[in-house]
Amino acid sequence: MTRYIMSASDYNVTNVFLRGYLAGMRHVTGGQYSRLLESGGLSQWSQSYPPANLEVAVKGSHLVRLNTLIEEAISPDLFSLFLRNLGREFGRTTAGFPGLKASVDELGPVKTYPALLEVIKLIVQLNHQSIEEHIELALTPAADGLLLIYHDCLWCSDHSPSQQPICLIIVSFYKELLYGLLRHRYNIEETSCRAVTGQGDCHILIQ
Repeated sequence: MTRYIMSASDYNVTNVFLRGYLAGMRHVTGGQYSRLLESGGLSQWSQSYPPANLEVAVKGSHLVRLNTLIEEAISPDLFSLFLRNLGREFGRTTAGFPGLKASVDELGPVKTYPALLEVIKLIVQLNHQSIEEHIELALTPAADGLLLIYHDCLWCSDHSPSQQPICLIIVSFYKELLYGLLRHRYNIEETSCRAVTGQGDCHILIQ
């Protein structure tokens, strides 16, 4: 399996990605929003969001730091809700990204896993443009689903050990995005998380 030199902290996070993150963060953290941004070194966006473009805004280390601060500031249940809601919002926004729906429609009906794999490839390409996450795609050995392998996952980077997978944002992102693009609900779960295993990869199964 290919390994990558770049770590989650070194990812280049673009304005459009940070904009979506901050919108979800403000909704959950409320009155603590400005203080958390200041603590995370992002106080310049306390009054307005970054523009919706692909220029680099911050490094992944800023989001890793913000994730930690938010988790410390709110209850575990509310933090889980924050991640789910943020993923849904990202999914809805990405479904409306200019040209994505047209590119998906050009692929034709999505009735097989290989066809779905082509859709996911488009999504991963767009994702890499906005945040540089390294995602490997494959059919499952039994060809009964798709596997997305997140190398050096941003969402559990530097997280303390957990008894259960914590990358809820990824799961809710794909659920909402695929519904927005294909009008179909898929079963999506994180089957392996670095916060649980201590390994560097997180596995997302789509069926």
